[in-house]
Amino acid sequence: MPPISKILVFLPDLLGDVVIGTPVYRAIREHFGPKARVVGVMRQHLFGLFGGSDWFDELWPFRSIRNEERLGMIEMMRRIRAGRFELALMMSDSIRAALACKFAGVPRRIGYGRYGRDWALNEIVPQPKDGSGRLRTEPLVHYYLRLAGHLSTLPGFGDLRASRIGSHATSSKSARSLRSFMKLELGTLPEDEEDADELLKRWGIRNDRRIVFLHSSGFFGTSRRWPEAYLAVLSQMIVDRLGHDVVILNAPGDEDVVERIVDSTHRDRVFSIYLRNYGVAKALLKRGRLMVSTDSGLARVAQAVGLPIICLYGPSDPLRGANPAAREEILSLECDCQGCEQRHCPKGHTACMNDLFPERVFYQVEKRLGDKRKAA
Repeated sequence: MPPISKILVFLPDLLGDVVIGTPVYRAIREHFGPKARVVGVMRQHLFGLFGGSDWFDELWPFRSIRNEERLGMIEMMRRIRAGRFELALMMSDSIRAALACKFAGVPRRIGYGRYGRDWALNEIVPQPKDGSGRLRTEPLVHYYLRLAGHLSTLPGFGDLRASRIGSHATSSKSARSLRSFMKLELGTLPEDEEDADELLKRWGIRNDRRIVFLHSSGFFGTSRRWPEAYLAVLSQMIVDRLGHDVVILNAPGDEDVVERIVDSTHRDRVFSIYLRNYGVAKALLKRGRLMVSTDSGLARVAQAVGLPIICLYGPSDPLRGANPAAREEILSLECDCQGCEQRHCPKGHTACMNDLFPERVFYQVEKRLGDKRKAA
């Protein structure tokens, strides 16, 4: 059987999940080679993540938010059929993606059999279960890499073994290999680097890496928000005691909240930026020294460009974001109800975030910055 040379990848829907999947895209390109045609299908507003990366030959818009361009089911099936793809990898849980590939006649349709789409796939990857038969909670990077491990049985993919996924390193050499294998990675374009420099200059933000980024997104729901007053106090402490600029990053819908936080600090070295372009966002994050964030997509982007992060976990399970290759420090109160994954606290107190006080977070920030404080 000749090696597979035309691959279709349906990417996850959410920003952070797309970034966590980068080890899979890298493995596909490395093992199928530069001559293979690899097409990614994803939300259009996330296209900018892949500027500076060579994993995909094309990106197609499928699912969308707001008024983005997207391909409907009929047009998607027409494109897939015309492309004569030999394999489709479903990293998205979308049933529409599986249906489009089935009706377009893709011979090998690989994914997890979830949400009633088993019949639309013909190679279902099993998921690990606990003793009671329930799906086992695992790091999301393992979840995606298990799909790539399945590809090791196909011609032309090389020697990527599913047994490596989730394995425990037994030596320093194997530990380094595992970290390299699971590393999150995003490139940048020269024009994005220039735009990031111009952005810092326009706002009067120092460009000597003495920047700490803060981010507390309400996209998931109110339960993941860190209190506004805490963000303001932490910003003041970083500026006054560590001599770094603070840039609070906006998320869609958070503009008024962030401006209110900046105003309440009464510090001229605290700024807010709304990152509408993910290409510029990557380049900007490279210019920082540290990021403090709740569990969010931008936190994963920061990890993928090499920025260390301190991640504040409340209702989300830290295990889901775990990655041995990530420069991440987890701060969590380990409440009995942690991991509830609810958009709004069912108990009404959100203690997992409200009791995580700024003084504790600043202590970790100070430790991470070390002797870099107030450098001339």
